[in-house]
Amino acid sequence: MGLMLVLLLLAAPAGAQTPAAITAVGAPQMVALMGRRLFGPGGEELGRVVDLVVDAEGRPLAAVVDVGGFMGLGIRRVALAWELLRFRVEPDMVRMSVEIGADRVTAAPEYRPGDATTILSPSASR
Repeated sequence: MGLMLVLLLLAAPAGAQTPAAITAVGAPQMVALMGRRLFGPGGEELGRVVDLVVDAEGRPLAAVVDVGGFMGLGIRRVALAWELLRFRVEPDMVRMSVEIGADRVTAAPEYRPGDATTILSPSASR
C-alpha cells in the first residue's frame, strides 16, 4: 500500500508551508520521528532522533539526534537544523537522511537545550 502524505506530528499553523523535502504520494499517513534512524549520504546510520526543537508556534527548527558511542556509552546529542533533513518515502516506511557525512555530524557541538548556537545549521555543515 502506498503512502500519500507524511505528517510529522507537528501541526503547522494555517498558511504555513510544508517542508519541500516531503512529497505527497499516497493515502494520508502519520509518521512518528522519535526513535527513527537517521542516515548519511552513503546510507550509513548516523544515529536516532530523540527530540525535536520547535519555535514558539510549533514549527520545527531542529532534530536532536543521539550519535556515536557503543552499547549506550559515549553517546552525544547533536541538533541538526530542520533544513538539513531529507525525507524519502519508501515502500512501507519513510527514510530520514542528511546530505552531510558522519564526520561533520559527530563533530557538531553537543546540543544544549535552549542554546541555539548548538544547532548545526546548513551554513555550518559545509
